[in-house]
Amino acid sequence: MSAIANTIKAQLGGQKFVAMTGAKNFSTSGNDLTFTLWRTAKKIKHVKIILNANDLYDVKFYNSKVDAIIELSDVFATDLQTVFTRHTGLDTHL
Repeated sequence: MSAIANTIKAQLGGQKFVAMTGAKNFSTSGNDLTFTLWRTAKKIKHVKIILNANDLYDVKFYNSKVDAIIELSDVFATDLQTVFTRHTGLDTHL
């Protein structure tokens, strides 16, 4: 994975995030991190977090690989865990 993708994963909580959420199938195209979730109460199956030109994140939540149901722009790194929990219902840490 790219350095940006590794940074995003670390900001989400790293391996604790993976253990708490069941996130898997991590991939990147350079300035983003995409992964799938097994099952959430809010029907989110895929998440894509993109580093934008403002050095902030655009976060997209999908219920399938095609249709983004929630799109957020200019999310601060310190808010990634809160935003993820709010829109998926999954905790990122204990």
